[in-house]
Amino acid sequence: MASSEPTRSGIYAIHCAANGTTYIGSASNLVKREQKHRSNLNLGNHHCGHLQNAWSKHGPDAFEWSIIEYVPIGDLPADLAASALVAREQYHLDTWAGPLFNVCPTAGSALGRRIHDAESKARMSDAVRRSWQDPESRARRLAAMNKPATLAKLSVAKKGKKHSEQHRANLAASLRTPAIRAKRADFARGRNYSEETRAKLSAATREHYRRLREAAEVPTG
Repeated sequence: MASSEPTRSGIYAIHCAANGTTYIGSASNLVKREQKHRSNLNLGNHHCGHLQNAWSKHGPDAFEWSIIEYVPIGDLPADLAASALVAREQYHLDTWAGPLFNVCPTAGSALGRRIHDAESKARMSDAVRRSWQDPESRARRLAAMNKPATLAKLSVAKKGKKHSEQHRANLAASLRTPAIRAKRADFARGRNYSEETRAKLSAATREHYRRLREAAEVPTG
């Protein structure tokens, strides 16, 4: 779905050739929206559970990305631009002939979306954690995340972004909390690594915390 005009807006479709189901959405910047979708799907935390399940099952190669309609919003105020996009998205949701991944029958709202209780959220979180611990599932996810095309798009999306010193300090502090350390320990419990792997992990951890310390340092004077 990549375009030489990265700021073009419109309606897009993510079609799964493996099961014939489609996700329809709208975006003021189609290229950035595709990057966001791919990033979330590769990380396993996409907001559309049906789309995420199909992506995890069939893999990225089973999906086709296309632009259904360009919607010129030009210099319209933000609220009018959003309304124009939502109106066209709703039209395509209402007239689409095949099955849809979309769980919201109304474009631009959460109407019809299931609200999960704490127990359901805990079960979903546990399922994601276990999927990462399963060697086959983990390998499939990592393979999707490490594709050159995916890495290149993630690099473009993050290029030029800079965090403030306070943000870096907050991030470094959050990674040192007892809860995070406990989760890491629980995730690694029961795993047997070779000496070579342990050495690499140890070196990577030292480098990681060295960078965190540097990021947390606020210049004085």
